[in-house]
Amino acid sequence: MNIDAQQLKALRSAKAWTQQQLADTSGLSLRTIQRIERYGTGASESVLCIAAALDIDASTIISDQAFEVVEVVQSYSFAQLIGGVLAGGAVGAAIVLLLVS
Repeated sequence: MNIDAQQLKALRSAKAWTQQQLADTSGLSLRTIQRIERYGTGASESVLCIAAALDIDASTIISDQAFEVVEVVQSYSFAQLIGGVLAGGAVGAAIVLLLVS
């Protein structure tokens, strides 16, 4: 899942937390926090843990790109989505990304 690393850093800094403090509070490893802040990607479970630790809504740190995929998928009917998954097309790929994220 794409994460707004700059927003995450700003929120962490606003609490005057180190990466280690965020890791301890969220239950994630320091390496995971470092990787998310450096590369801007992480598992959806990590996003939820970080959001809970910072007492924010997870959407606050999810990048707009992730929402764009959701909007595209939501614009299709159920039959189109199933057809896309079966055909392995772009819509199918988007659904797989959502399910894996």
